[in-house]
Parts: sequence; C-alpha cells; structure tokens
Amino acid sequence: MELRYLGRADPARVAEWLAEERSRRVGSPTRSAFPDFAYIYEPEECFSVHRESDTDFIRHPAEFRDYVERRAIPIVRIMRGGGIIWHGRGQIVLAPLVDLLRAKLSFKEYHCILEKTCIEILRRWNIEGLRNRYRDGAEGIWAYEKNDPFEFNPVTPKKIAFRGTHLSGGIITHGFALNVAPDLYPFSLIHPCNLPDAEATSMQKILGMEPLSLDGVMFAAGHVFTKYYRESKKKNAAKVS
Repeated sequence: MELRYLGRADPARVAEWLAEERSRRVGSPTRSAFPDFAYIYEPEECFSVHRESDTDFIRHPAEFRDYVERRAIPIVRIMRGGGIIWHGRGQIVLAPLVDLLRAKLSFKEYHCILEKTCIEILRRWNIEGLRNRYRDGAEGIWAYEKNDPFEFNPVTPKKIAFRGTHLSGGIITHGFALNVAPDLYPFSLIHPCNLPDAEATSMQKILGMEPLSLDGVMFAAGHVFTKYYRESKKKNAAKVS
C-alpha cells in the first residue's frame, strides 16, 4: 500500500486521477504489477454529488444558492456512492485505489476497513465513533457531540465521517471524508449523504479544544488504513492456503 499525501487538492481532479489509474490497470497484462495506493489530502471547497438527483437533498435551497454563488463554489459530479457532501478546509479525505481481486478482499471487507480506520482515528483522540447510527441505511461514522453515549437521554449522534466508493472491473476507488475542524455551516444547507434528518459534527466541535493538527490526523489515517488493509489481506491469504 503506497500512501500519497497531496496536501490540499481538488476532489474532482483526484477523482480523475483515480479513474485514470483504474483504466491503466483494467485489462492490462501487467495488472498485478501495479501497487494499491491511497491519496490523502485536505480538499478544496466544493459540493460533490454522485447523481444529478442528489441536488434534491438541499435543505435550504435559497441559502444554498446564495452561498454557492457568493463564494463561487463548484458542484462537482464524482462517481462514488454516498449522496451530496460538502468538502473543504479542515476536512481530510482518504481516497484509495485497491484491486480487490488481487488483494482477495470483498466489497464488504473493504468497507469494513474504511469504517474501522475512521473509528480507530477517532478513538486516538478519545472520541467514540459509531457505525450506522441507530438505524439501517444510515451509513458512515457517527459521534455524540457530548462525547458520552452512556449519559441519560443522550443527544442524537451526528455524522462525522462520510463514506463513498466506486467499484469497476474488480477495482475499488474512493473511501471517506473525515471532519477534523471544518466550518460546519455548509452542512446545514444540505441533507448530508441524502439523509433528511442527518446533521454533521467534527472532531474539533466534540473536543472543544485548541485547533487540531490536520497533518497529524492525515498521517494517522494513512497508518491505520494501511494496518487494517494488510491485516485483512493476510487473513484472507491464510484462508486460501
């Protein structure tokens, strides 16, 4: 697993790079020689969607239109699941390319690696990450802003990490975006991931402390993702043998 730290980058451009890298591999006689890798970066501001219909999940259309026009924010279409999402400063994105056939990983196992990566990153900063919130279909990672899921009548968990992937030719691309310390206002304008009752939070909002090191979280993401990726490959290789 190669880790490719990009600093700040445009999510649409990164999506193009992933598509180009996948095209190089699919059908190539030297496919097995290409390494799996992950881009890790802080995204330039945009709203990304998978389908045009994702724009139906705007919570406040007039405010959304004013915000987008005033700040000249692009709305980009990216081939990945997950619905409408805001990207911007204070967020990190981990966008891998993994040949599932060669790695002997299933689609479900890959998603499990992404989820475990997010949860462990949060745990390193003393935040408990939750899978699928409190109902089926609410994918991604959620967290309580009070950081205490055991208190009486706790507040509803909010979304802190957003997962979206694309599978083609046995190769899966994209991964997750994690809110470290972004401006949360743009999330109030949309229904994140097309979930009408979802709200977003961040590590910074939960911890209420001095600004977090974005680079520190980026490097943790690369380290943890690589660990779970290798563990899963090793486990599946042992099953085959």
